[in-house]
Amino acid sequence: MDRPTIAGIAARVRRVPAAGLQRLRRTGRAIKHLLTDRSARPALAYLLAVALAGASVLKFLVGGGGEIASDEMLLLLASVGVVLTMSLSLSGNAPRRR
Repeated sequence: MDRPTIAGIAARVRRVPAAGLQRLRRTGRAIKHLLTDRSARPALAYLLAVALAGASVLKFLVGGGGEIASDEMLLLLASVGVVLTMSLSLSGNAPRRR
């Protein structure tokens, strides 16, 4: 059975970070494309709204229930604000029927 040499191990170690760096660059490009794509903005905004509302509910449940705290209310209001902003910005973009 062939035993690995130091040079072979060193070559493998050098390739691993390069492959990881390439994957990281591809992921970065995909995220940049998603964030700059105008057609994806509504979906991202609604995803943000769901995340804010979910964080508020989770914080409420972890806090033991009872009365709602001010930061939970702020998370809910931020969620409503995101939905309202996106609804108003998209209201004029629908194609008109003739």
